[in-house]
Parts: sequence; C-alpha cells; structure tokens
Amino acid sequence: MKYHRNRSLLLVVAAADDVAAGRLTADAALHRLKIDLLHEIERRVYCYVQEKDGATTRAVAREFSMSLTDARQVLSHLVGVGLLETPGGAGHTRPYVYRVKGGGNGH
Repeated sequence: MKYHRNRSLLLVVAAADDVAAGRLTADAALHRLKIDLLHEIERRVYCYVQEKDGATTRAVAREFSMSLTDARQVLSHLVGVGLLETPGGAGHTRPYVYRVKGGGNGH
C-alpha cells in the first residue's frame, strides 16, 4: 500500500510541475492524472471505449471476459471520476453506450 501512496504523490507532483512549467493546462494535467491513477483493468477498459468510440456494458464484459456486474462497476467508476459519460435524459434507452467524456479521441 505504501508503494501506491508514494506513486500517487509522485504523479500529483509531476502534474503540478507540468502545469507550473506551462507544458500542460490544468485541465489536461488533471485528465492525465486521472488516467494515471486508474487500476490496470480500468485503464484497459478506458482505452477500449476510446478506441471503439463508445461501448456498451455487454461489449466490455465480452471483450475483457468479465461478468456484466463487473463491467458495469468498472464503467460506473470511470463515469464517477469523470473520464466517461453516458447519454442522459428521457429520450435515451438502454443499452447505454459509454463514451469518452468530451468525445475525446484527441489526446
């Protein structure tokens, strides 16, 4: 656990240095930091959704050989930290297509 805390602190310091030096905007540094702090499976799912320009829970479960419950949990966490989004409102029905927040394939 100590390794993870030290790694997290180093990532935060590196992001702050990049912003201070003008290499990244604060938003870009925060986005990179969120991705860096993800667990490996979350990172792989995020990259998969980004590569496919959207994915359903069922597609993620199939691609990563996991249960629908586990896929839903990973996708919900990625939505919770602000990396993915789902359509909202009364006009949208299931299955939800999760997409990279901001439509971003551009980083």
